[in-house]
Order: sequence, then C-alpha cells, then structure tokens
Amino acid sequence: MADRKYTMIRIRSGDYLLPSNDMQTMWRFSSYEETGLGEWKDDKGRWHKITGTFWEVRRMAMPKIQTLADNPRLDDEDILYSDEWESWASGFRSRKAAIADALGAES
Repeated sequence: MADRKYTMIRIRSGDYLLPSNDMQTMWRFSSYEETGLGEWKDDKGRWHKITGTFWEVRRMAMPKIQTLADNPRLDDEDILYSDEWESWASGFRSRKAAIADALGAES
C-alpha cells in the first residue's frame, strides 16, 4: 500500500473524511446501525437477522466539492448531506475494512 499523503479528518463520531492521495476524490466513511430488520441467508438455507454497527463508503470528486463549497448559499452541513456523494460500498464490520476497500480503488 502506498504511503498516505493526507490524514483522515474526523467530522464526528462515526463520520470521517479522507482525501485521495491525488486529491481527485474525497472519501467519506460513516457508521450505521442495523437493528435486525434485514436478513441474510447462509449457504445452508438458514436465515439470520442483520444486527450491529456497520460502515459505508461514499465518495465525491474534488471538483464537485469545490463547486459546492464556492456556493454562498450552502454551508458545511449542506455539503456533508449533499446528494452528490456517490455510494461506493457498505456492510463493512469495521472502519479499517472500509478504508482498505477505498484505498484499494486508488491502486
């Protein structure tokens, strides 16, 4: 894995940003809770409730972030909750696994 040029930015508990090494993408890592409403089927045909804390990864191109940031009608919260964030992957049991997945995309 390549050395990181930038460090992760903590927005709040369970919500982090990480710029890509080439500064073309901003990665967002967020935790979420599954309360058992969803289920999955194992290879033996048994159903299991999905529960616990999981991590999702979203990304946005830096030019899009800059355009949003340049809009005087938007504040930081508007950017964080913008529909411009592209879903990358979810269902990770740890933040470390989510980060590894995103950084693997940079390779």
